[in-house]
Amino acid sequence: MVKPGQINQLVIVEKTPFGAYLNAGEQQLVFANNSLLPNDADVGDIVSVFIYQDSEGEYKTTDNQAMARVGEFARLTVVEVNNVGAFLDWGLPKDLLVPYAEQSKPLKEGQSPVVYIYQNKADGRVVASTKIEKFLDKTSHSFSVGDRVDLVITDKTDLGIKAIIDHQYLGMVHNDDLHKKVKYGQKLTGYIKNIRADQKLDITLQKPGLAGRDALAEKILAEINKNDGVLAISDKSSPDIIAKVFGVSKKQYKTALGKLYKEKVIVIDDNLVKKVSD
Repeated sequence: MVKPGQINQLVIVEKTPFGAYLNAGEQQLVFANNSLLPNDADVGDIVSVFIYQDSEGEYKTTDNQAMARVGEFARLTVVEVNNVGAFLDWGLPKDLLVPYAEQSKPLKEGQSPVVYIYQNKADGRVVASTKIEKFLDKTSHSFSVGDRVDLVITDKTDLGIKAIIDHQYLGMVHNDDLHKKVKYGQKLTGYIKNIRADQKLDITLQKPGLAGRDALAEKILAEINKNDGVLAISDKSSPDIIAKVFGVSKKQYKTALGKLYKEKVIVIDDNLVKKVSD
């Protein structure tokens, strides 16, 4: 059965000069233009297409790229508000509805909330909700410290910034681990830093351990090379400058500098970092 708001794997049942009809299940066909099909596609082949529903509820294919899919959280912009609800631009011909019952507070045109996209069980239509808490998984998880995860940044608190992890769980990037500016709704890569006794998750934006130090060292070298072999940010520079340029703490920066120094790649002289001549 077709899953609207997602990429589907469908079988070609009939070819035409302009495209092909695909089996959408339950005796339904959906048409895909040639631009969506491989050049050598033929009857019986399985193809990947993004399916959405038009205003009549009919399944359609599109070569537009959706900004998010069913089962995902994303920050989207309100382009219209009427008596049905608010409509969001999500990159498809038909805008995405947030019914009034799914608005944590009334939305206005021009606002860009983080929403969860899902298929309404009542009528099968794809809609969105700003009541994101109810769509988060509060059961146990299988993460391990150091795991790479995808993040969507949400609310700022006194402790740090909340982030949705892998479109499923809620985590926290604490202020001590926040060394670069992040924006509400921004999508980032993060890493599991700590799993608390209550299974809540602490996140860091910096790759932990040796791999993270190596990545930072490469970033420092790239900055030095960009500035003709000299960098005016040393181990004595302010934490604010280090965080602004490299997005890490002063401690992490000094550790990476130390690694490069021990490898005799750089020297530190008069508050400058210089690359050792080949």
